[in-house]
Order: sequence, then C-alpha cells, then structure tokens
Amino acid sequence: MEDAPPGQRIGVGGLVKGSVDSYRSGLYVARTAREHRLVTGYLHSGAGTTVDFTREAVVTIAAQSGCAKPQAAQLYADGDRLALRRDLDEEWQECYAPFSLLAEFVVPLDRLPAHPRLGDRPPNDIGVGILIAEDTERVDPSDPPIRVLPVTDRSSFRDWYRLGVHAGEKVRTEVPEGERRFAFLIPGCGGLIPRVDLAADGAPVASVKSFRTSASPPCDPREHYFVVYDLPAG
Repeated sequence: MEDAPPGQRIGVGGLVKGSVDSYRSGLYVARTAREHRLVTGYLHSGAGTTVDFTREAVVTIAAQSGCAKPQAAQLYADGDRLALRRDLDEEWQECYAPFSLLAEFVVPLDRLPAHPRLGDRPPNDIGVGILIAEDTERVDPSDPPIRVLPVTDRSSFRDWYRLGVHAGEKVRTEVPEGERRFAFLIPGCGGLIPRVDLAADGAPVASVKSFRTSASPPCDPREHYFVVYDLPAG
C-alpha cells in the first residue's frame, strides 16, 4: 500500500468492477440517486451500492495505473482536495495494455468537502442524460446530422434502426418516474464520447467530444453510434 496522502481517510468502499478508458478518468460526485445513475451509466459500472442520499454521497474516481495492477484503494480528504491511497501490484507480469482503476466510496455528507477536487481538477461535467443503452449502426446512405428519436412505447421500434438484442432489451425497461427516454443516432466511430444536455426550453441536445487524432483510422461515413438516454421530464 502506498504511503497515506495528507488529510484524513473518509468514506467506505474501494475498487469496483469495471474498465475505464483514459478519456473518462477523473472525479465524479453523486449527491442524489439520479446523479449516481448518471455516473454509473457514463462509466459503465455497476450500481449495486446502497446509499442513503439524505445523509451520504457517492464519490467515484476513475484513473489509469500503467502496468501496475490495482489491488485496493482508500479515499482521503485534505480540505477540498481528495486523493487515493492505492495498493498496486508492481510485479504483475502481463502488461499488454495499461490497467485502469475504478473506485467508489460512500461518504457521509458531513465529511464530504464542500467543493471537492481531485488534485486541482473539479468533478467531471458529464451532462444530464443517463445512458441506458448503446450500439453501433451502419446507415446507408450516410445520415450526417444527429437525429433525435423519442422513445414512447415498444411500437416505435418499427421505425428505428436495428439494435443488438442486448441493447434492445435495456431500452425496453420501464422509464423511471419523472424521466423521458430518447434515442440519438450520431455519426462517427471510435474515439467519441456522446453527452446529452437540456436546452432552455427542455429539448434534448446531444453533443460529442472527440478524442480522435491524425493517427486514428478514418471513419466510414456510414458509421453511427446509436445511444439511448433518460432525461429529466421537467
């Protein structure tokens, strides 16, 4: 285990199952059940933690650990600054790709800093859309604008592009009270992270953050992401 960082240990938890790319590394703080769903959807992590959000919050940290395999993690706070104390297996022999670390902690509200930061970075802003399902789709001819498709009932699937069976079953789950469900058809391929926000009139607005470089392989113009999000009704 690494030496303890400055401050006091806070929260209960540690490593959770999941693999996260470097583009999603950073700090996530959930003070409500909806915010927790937002984070777990974005990080593709499980949502099995039981939390009383009247007294607690969930702090999640995603990071890369190089060729050292994560074994355990603890959360420390020094003022507003949060830090991980990690237990890394430096002797791990197989290193075909960097290891990632995903740690989740339940923290009493009275111990959570008012303005938490990971180093000098504030919590990541990931919009308001909770990711329900995602897939890739080839559209021929290509359809460059982002398309928004409201999900109202199962019959609407007749006019949609095909979804994989697994993603399709997720989409058919009941929409939580106070939420609306939308599907988005977004042109592009690997190296993109979609997000969804609400315009002033409440309409959903999808955008894409691209991490593609000149070294990235070219996209087929027919390639699209098919993503489904839950959004606040009001």
